[in-house]
Amino acid sequence: MNPSEATILSRGKEYSSNSYRIIFHLGVSDCIQLIVQFGPSIWHVMGRSDFHIVGNKYFGSILNAAWASYVMITLLLAVNRLITVLGGAKADEFFLSRHTGYLIAICWIWGFIFLIAYATPHLHFKYRAASMIWDYTGDERLHSIIRKISIYSVIVEISLTTFSYIVICTYLCYVSHCDKKKWIQNQKRKGGRRTRELRILVQAILIAGFALFVLVYWNFYWILFSTTRWILYSANLMWIVNGGVNPAIYLALNRSVNCKHAIVFVASSKTRALSRAQ
Repeated sequence: MNPSEATILSRGKEYSSNSYRIIFHLGVSDCIQLIVQFGPSIWHVMGRSDFHIVGNKYFGSILNAAWASYVMITLLLAVNRLITVLGGAKADEFFLSRHTGYLIAICWIWGFIFLIAYATPHLHFKYRAASMIWDYTGDERLHSIIRKISIYSVIVEISLTTFSYIVICTYLCYVSHCDKKKWIQNQKRKGGRRTRELRILVQAILIAGFALFVLVYWNFYWILFSTTRWILYSANLMWIVNGGVNPAIYLALNRSVNCKHAIVFVASSKTRALSRAQ
């Protein structure tokens, strides 16, 4: 991709909004998790029985930390959508614009705390290549405490995220059905921005919904299903797939990006055709 093509793809009002700043950091967390999962996957393909202790220690710690930050950032995105939909762009600017950077930093610091905890000699992650699953090991008492903190905090974060989207959907249903005059006026006055905000909302709900599904499946698959190899495979696969859901949803819903990709593709094809002709 040449600089002009990159410029076409990167331009757009939506990319400067708080929501896309947050989604960008979700993407960074996705990439970290996928990169960390790549090493154990290669180890599994090679047929090795167990991952090296260094891989278990550091890969597992980074993976868990990235997931903890991911869920926090997902909650931040839900709060952003709640404030924007209920209060409009001015409310978003007043409550979040000045502090978005600090809030994102707090999300990463939260994951970093888990990274430090699992980097100590007392707590470990262990990748079991035979079943392609990550297990928690180490000091039983400390592990139990950290594990409970991790699970309960994620449950609270996902619950708050779900509650935020329920409030948003309830509000939108009320405005569209009970106050149609106001809804029509807003659509006419702010049609383009409204469409963009609704698209971002749908994207955020899908991201949070899949994260909730992964959370429930990963932590409770042993209750819901018999613990077979395929169930263990699918538990880890859900974690891996979660890393690719964000960009897949984004590309599926963002028509402007698809149009830009089409422009770049057509321009590149014409350039190659002219080069061959010369």
